Amino acid sequence: FSVKSAYHALCNLDQQIPQWPWRYIWKVKVPTKVLHFSWLLAREACLTQENIRRRGFQLCSRCTFCGLETESNSHLFLHCFVTGLL
Repeated sequence: FSVKSAYHALCNLDQQIPQWPWRYIWKVKVPTKVLHFSWLLAREACLTQENIRRRGFQLCSRCTFCGLETESNSHLFLHCFVTGLL
């Protein structure tokens, strides 16, 4: 048993998430905070309104900034015109 074998076993359980080249993400020379945030973003695990709602909390899933679409990772970091201005 190793951490690597457990990681591969867990990755095989969830076939819906596309395989990312994780080893390359972790080797990039950036601050640790940026690495962790990139990992969360790639796994669509950032605590957006949509992800919080999926976990059973009752709240509005509209974007906090623009209010036009569901606040998902892709909307918040790619498509929201308000966050795009930042």
